[in-house]
Amino acid sequence: MSKKILIFGANGYVGSHIAREALRCGATVVGVCRSGSPPSWAQKEDSWGPKCLWEQADAMNLEQVKGVIEVHPDTAAIISCIGMFGRTTEEMRRGNGTPNVNIALATFLNQSIDKYVLVSAAQEFWPVSRILRGYYVGKRSAEKAMRETLGPRHLILRPGFVCGSRMLHDRAVPLQFLGRPLEAVLGPLHKMLPEYGILQPPISVDVLAKCAVQGALNRSYHGTVNYTDMTKAVQTGEYRSPEVVPPKFQYKKFP
Repeated sequence: MSKKILIFGANGYVGSHIAREALRCGATVVGVCRSGSPPSWAQKEDSWGPKCLWEQADAMNLEQVKGVIEVHPDTAAIISCIGMFGRTTEEMRRGNGTPNVNIALATFLNQSIDKYVLVSAAQEFWPVSRILRGYYVGKRSAEKAMRETLGPRHLILRPGFVCGSRMLHDRAVPLQFLGRPLEAVLGPLHKMLPEYGILQPPISVDVLAKCAVQGALNRSYHGTVNYTDMTKAVQTGEYRSPEVVPPKFQYKKFP
């Protein structure tokens, strides 16, 4: 019997790749988004969109998140790809924090769900951390909620720039043509100086999708994983929880 995975943000760039990977692995996929439907470019009968179930919900509303889970009581895991950039720090803090915290709380309240996987963000570095402070604060608040409430029932993925084929207005934008050269240059530097977040290479969206789905299907794969952990897991096929290393940089509580 296939496992059912709820994917919040399944109609987005990263979410659509994760949905396709989950289908490839034989999972039953429920895409959850505000529109309640797949993107326009994935609505043809031979595409992946109609192979998923779709639910309409706004994760900013906790009751709507709980409602989707109630409709699918056989849910085995949840993956959230929710993330956004905004005009203000407060807008980004709420947009990246509130929905993902709501999903963590709903998962905590439903003990039958084995895992909550969050696509978060890589270690912040100056000056990006200053410009996008709300984005990082929101993501970290969701991570904190997951660690404090879910224990081994959570997996946090921390990618940097995600490269791959991205659909915009029904046309593919090949971000890999930018990401792969950067990965070739930054990869060796990142191995020598892993503590410098600015040197973290881009990661393939396919690698990220594989780790997200394996995290949802594999109970022993939990904790917080970064670029090195994810690429190694895909190369070796061994999805194991990394050693717990406390972050070197922490922001003060957002006012």
